[in-house]
Amino acid sequence: MMTVTISSMVVAEIAPAHSVILRSLLGACELQFPLKIRNTQKEGDKRSAILTGFQVTVQGNAGGEQPVGIARPEVPFRVIPSRAGSTRDVNFSAVIQPSQVLAIENLRDGGDLTFKLTLCGEGWEEDSERHDYCSGSMRVGRSHWIDQLKNSRMLEVLLIEVPMPVVDLPKTMQKVRDDLLKAQRFFLLADYVECVATCRHVLDEIGNKAHGKNWSGPLLSRLAKDRDDPENDREKMKKSEREAAVMASVRHYAHPAHHAESDGGEHYSRPEAKLILSLTAAISARALEQ
Repeated sequence: MMTVTISSMVVAEIAPAHSVILRSLLGACELQFPLKIRNTQKEGDKRSAILTGFQVTVQGNAGGEQPVGIARPEVPFRVIPSRAGSTRDVNFSAVIQPSQVLAIENLRDGGDLTFKLTLCGEGWEEDSERHDYCSGSMRVGRSHWIDQLKNSRMLEVLLIEVPMPVVDLPKTMQKVRDDLLKAQRFFLLADYVECVATCRHVLDEIGNKAHGKNWSGPLLSRLAKDRDDPENDREKMKKSEREAAVMASVRHYAHPAHHAESDGGEHYSRPEAKLILSLTAAISARALEQ
């Protein structure tokens, strides 16, 4: 339980009404903190307060507190003497992005979460402004949080980060970065063929540096050989060769973007371009690790 105090006098008590709720919005999510606020004032009290929100931080298995944002009520909540003795349920909400849900999942690391709420607001005693802030925490168990991910349909989104490797790059990877940013720009402009074609440039750059020129054809040929072919050796491929073959396959998928439709070129839809851009970003990030 949290207490709101003004000049060392408790004017309200705040306790969770329910556990944290995660709700889906268009392109975003909403973290809801349902709270029960009891006005502990007495009639004739000269103190009052306006509760405008809570600063929210979260802590999980993987590290210390991290800021989330500010959870606000639909309208500022007033603690005034005329409401002495009343109890109200108030919902404080913070809009968060799917990337923040991912960050919370990384912080949770398969365990529980603890949200810390620090009050934002103003208080007065007669005509003098007073600020006595309070804070408290809400622990969210693993099973409840997973239920919230399910109910908000966030479990239908792959909560695994695919980073765009664009900072702190060695000089040998700067062309990769430039082309990757260009591909993302084409994607945002809905020019999906150019997005895919630029992704192929990225894959060529990475493949040429790692395996030399004309690297993809031999890998794809090894995959294409019939199982009964005496020259079939794909079962003997090392893990690194299989990883290179994945890159060669993505490059092969992107190849028609280089050609006019009359010369074998094809149109790429938004989902197809998104697939190739995501795979290319993941391959680029992986290349930095090697």
